[in-house]
Amino acid sequence: MWSLPKHIMEHAEACPEATPLCPGALLHLGKRAAVDQALSRLARSGKLLRICQGVYMRPIETRFGIRAPGLVWARQSLHFPYYGVRRSCPVAVQQPTVLA
Repeated sequence: MWSLPKHIMEHAEACPEATPLCPGALLHLGKRAAVDQALSRLARSGKLLRICQGVYMRPIETRFGIRAPGLVWARQSLHFPYYGVRRSCPVAVQQPTVLA
């Protein structure tokens, strides 16, 4: 049986850490309403984190448990010009460089 949440999680696990998942980038998996519903249910179950409206990220699993992606990495991958305004949702994002 074909399962949309399963395919979304496979897609999320194939992406690097702090890669945003947006419904518009997942439309190849199903209709918009179905993708929105699946993302919402995955966030409610704790498999994805809802960062802001329409943007989700996969939590990071460490030996100490589950944690959110690093704030610096998440912010760089979202390409916020400033907090509160999201211009677009990137489909493919490079790993940001961390400055020491």
